[in-house]
Amino acid sequence: MAEGFKMLENFVANHSSIEEALKAAEDEFVRFFSGLSDEIPSTKSEVFGEGAYGRISLEVEERMKKLGYIQINKTLPPDHIAVELDFMAALTESVLVGELDFKTSIAEQIRFLEEEILACFKEPLEKLEKLGDFYGGVAKITLAFLNFDKKLLKEVLLWED
Repeated sequence: MAEGFKMLENFVANHSSIEEALKAAEDEFVRFFSGLSDEIPSTKSEVFGEGAYGRISLEVEERMKKLGYIQINKTLPPDHIAVELDFMAALTESVLVGELDFKTSIAEQIRFLEEEILACFKEPLEKLEKLGDFYGGVAKITLAFLNFDKKLLKEVLLWED
């Protein structure tokens, strides 16, 4: 994770001003995520070569709905990495409000993290690490966090009541 933060620090240091760094980050965002390029997929559908809101999107949405998740912001497809990460947060919240058993939530988070997020987005994040300057650092931090989260969740699952 520290390497990712170092990449971000170097990104800022390589620009003469914060404004210049922000402009470079915006340009990089457009290059990778504006829909003008399919170089870095941000949905499971794109990873598997299917258009947005197709069969894959519906399957992911159904999986999340079974655990009580309702996607509020519909501007992104349900299989977008941001929505999938929001679902993970919602699983944690569901325990805090008493909607889901603690161990069930942890087990579902591990399963979803392994079967959906890491299975689909590990390779695009690794590719982004190599291709991006600012978002390369973000990708490195994200992947490190996801791997740490998986390890931590597996340890928590072993806890006794």
